[in-house]
Amino acid sequence: MNPLDTLPRPPALTPGQKVACDAIMSGENVFLSGSAGTGKSFVIARVLEELAARDRATIACAPTARAALVIGGTTIHSAFHLPVAPIVNPSALEVPDAVHVCETVLIDEVSMVRRDVFDAVSTLIARENTLRRLGANPEHPEPIQLVCVGDFCQLPPVADRGQGTALADHFGVNAADLGRSLFAFQSDSWASWDFQNHYLTQVVRQPDADFARSLDRARVGDPSCIGWFNDRSCPQRPEGAVIIEGRNRDVDALNDAELDRLPGEARTYLGQIVGDAFQPLPAPTELRLKVGARVMATYNTGSLANGELGSVVELRPSSVVFRSDEGVACEVKPNTWTYFTYGVNQRGGTDRLVGQTVGAYTQLPLRLGWAVSIHKSQGQTYDSVEVDPATWDAGMLYVALSRVRRVDRMHLTRPISRSWLMTSQEVVDFYATIPGAPRFFGRVFSGFTKERPAKDFSPADPDHIDQANPLWGKGVVFTGDFSDGTERDSLRQLVCDLGGKPQTSVSGKTDYVVQADADYAVGRETGRTRRARENAASGKRDTQVISETQWHALVDAWVSA
Repeated sequence: MNPLDTLPRPPALTPGQKVACDAIMSGENVFLSGSAGTGKSFVIARVLEELAARDRATIACAPTARAALVIGGTTIHSAFHLPVAPIVNPSALEVPDAVHVCETVLIDEVSMVRRDVFDAVSTLIARENTLRRLGANPEHPEPIQLVCVGDFCQLPPVADRGQGTALADHFGVNAADLGRSLFAFQSDSWASWDFQNHYLTQVVRQPDADFARSLDRARVGDPSCIGWFNDRSCPQRPEGAVIIEGRNRDVDALNDAELDRLPGEARTYLGQIVGDAFQPLPAPTELRLKVGARVMATYNTGSLANGELGSVVELRPSSVVFRSDEGVACEVKPNTWTYFTYGVNQRGGTDRLVGQTVGAYTQLPLRLGWAVSIHKSQGQTYDSVEVDPATWDAGMLYVALSRVRRVDRMHLTRPISRSWLMTSQEVVDFYATIPGAPRFFGRVFSGFTKERPAKDFSPADPDHIDQANPLWGKGVVFTGDFSDGTERDSLRQLVCDLGGKPQTSVSGKTDYVVQADADYAVGRETGRTRRARENAASGKRDTQVISETQWHALVDAWVSA
């Protein structure tokens, strides 16, 4: 199957989409952005279709395998032969053969491309463009066009475990502030592309203008939207609503529990990998299903759309019968996803850009669909959702809120707290330079700042601490955001002032885990509360989980004293 055949076929483009599409097709370097639901993916589909029709050699890539499969491309690391480790010396990289014959590079989800990776790609393309200007590539004399698509207000780039120190040193920032310094637009090479900025403003996902405006405020961290969402969301979970959670383990636990509640025997469908298949895979290698299971399609096939929801009505040896929420039934057979990189071969005496298969993965294009993670929901649209708004990183809450078409089909498990609406000040400042993008000039909350190490705290008056206070010598960990807005480090300083030991993680020396009231009231389990209960159960330490209110009852009298 041609990868382009898997892309959604857009209807007529909106005026803004058409202007952006025309700019790309004219050969301009373009940064295409816009709020969630403005149809950036539609523009990509149309552009790739027209580029293919014009036989224009195009490298289409994205930072993740999932995003690459959606556009029929490959990962950015595969396309440019990049190492997984932080790229601190891009000048040492070799220009891939595919770049020598390329005419356009399109990067989708550029918001998740780490700054060092964008520097590397820019360096390789710039080196090739210099050769072309010098006449060293007469078969391909025109400079390579670069098109970047994405919304920096959505999920940010991240440093993998063990990479933080090298990246912080490379960019000359403190490790605690690294998350603020990883965006592609902060790259020295971003300005060199002289991008035409095209910001899409016409929302096609949400027909309600008030809903769209409130999402725009949420996008830039404007807290004036919080009351609107809290007042207008559905008080009960709509039937068939997708549960959107922040953590994969919570999603897996919810889906597995719902499947286990169904009667009947389960059948497990095994996926098959041949060669190199980029992780994460588009469907589980062991897909356990029962009749009645709620499932979500993970690919555009002839009968299913990526993200479509429905139920399993029949299990067959190598396929299932799926009935969509609209009542349309079809047989779902195994799908084969082909993974490729770009290479070169000769055709008609000329070097041509080609896709070279490196692996394949075959499995039913389904996953359990009662719940989905925020990361996997990005780019999807659902008819009804249940959202836990207790998020902890920039862009997460905005992505979750913007997945549904109507606010009255969205149930919030608890009212949104100000501290959960996080965005990056750097991103807000960047979009302030782009015409048409929503702006906010107030203070934003960012999820990037990490807790200071315990060694950074010392008591304000160590010679006058009353050792009779309940925190003397006690190890204390905090989890969640206090309803009064007290910052975590202020709480940890108080522990220290009372002779206690502020900690960032639960250990055998932890006496209290203090949980925010909103989380404690609903029994929200976090890694910290779970480890506290494990301590108590094993006899390692009688670690107590207490609420924000209980904390105040414990210490307030000593603070005022």
